[in-house]
Amino acid sequence: MVTNERKQNTCNRYNEYLRVIDILGNKMMLQNQFVDIIVILGIAKDKFEAIRGIQELERAEIIKKIKFSGTTNKFILFKKYAIRYLAKASKSSKVAGISAVNSNKRYIENIMKIQFILKTIIPTAKKNNVELTLDNLLNFIGELNCNILYKDNCMYKFYVELLNKRNLHFDTEEMEEDFQLLKNEHNKRLNNLKGDLEVCEEKYRKNKDDYLFNSNISTLSRKNIYLANIKYNEKTGTTKIISYYFNMSIDKNSYTVALNYSILYNTMKRLFGNNINVEFRVVCINELVQERIIQDLNKKGLNPRTKEKRIDTYLIEMLRANRLSEVDFEKMNIKILTYNIHI
Repeated sequence: MVTNERKQNTCNRYNEYLRVIDILGNKMMLQNQFVDIIVILGIAKDKFEAIRGIQELERAEIIKKIKFSGTTNKFILFKKYAIRYLAKASKSSKVAGISAVNSNKRYIENIMKIQFILKTIIPTAKKNNVELTLDNLLNFIGELNCNILYKDNCMYKFYVELLNKRNLHFDTEEMEEDFQLLKNEHNKRLNNLKGDLEVCEEKYRKNKDDYLFNSNISTLSRKNIYLANIKYNEKTGTTKIISYYFNMSIDKNSYTVALNYSILYNTMKRLFGNNINVEFRVVCINELVQERIIQDLNKKGLNPRTKEKRIDTYLIEMLRANRLSEVDFEKMNIKILTYNIHI
């Protein structure tokens, strides 16, 4: 049996390992990605040192590893002592463990987020001459106005960050209204967890228009749409927004891609005004899904009356159906990418 003293000493020794898994991966991370990150951040000098550290944390029962999707890839998951250590709790019963999941969706989303950090954020930090440490990386993510590390239920904290920025141009009233709404929802959840149950209101099932015209940044996050960069250009008065949609579907879901694109654009227009430029980068699981979506969005249907090919692509037709216009199209840009995740 591993003593608490040994567990504590091991956590102290590998504190930065645990911080990376906790902050970047929300208490879990694919081992291969974790090794890459801690070597890049200088936490481990090479992959061999990283693997030795992982093995020591596993032997001390701080972490556990599970196979992912029947492959040789392994996920690192926190055991309760790791959560207790980082929360500075006096005993494990005062913290909650990682909730069980019945599908691969949570793991795939986690992989995509970490891959985004590895393939997009870290290279951008290098181009900006950022000395790569965990704290410097976190500061840089904040400077980009990127919300990749915010949990869906705590997105009001991201609004606080935006409201405190002096180099952004936005509608303060709309921002504060969203913040208050999300903060109230957060407080209700906390009260329910404490047992202070309020009168349950009948849940309203949102329709397409609700999503198109009444969404906020938390809504986007729940749809796996994240803001990678928000930058205001004083000379042109334009706010440029780069966003990523982690498309976890293995099917051709072009309708959902176009709908999410429209929801993002309308939300950004409401918060940042008409003078915006929105880049929507759709990240697919593999090249096959990527190719199918590109082909589908670019195809042109037949006019049922003339039997001739339509002028507009399927993407434009769907955006029109979502009540966007030519004026909006000029401010929008879409790219279909892939991280080639094998599941």
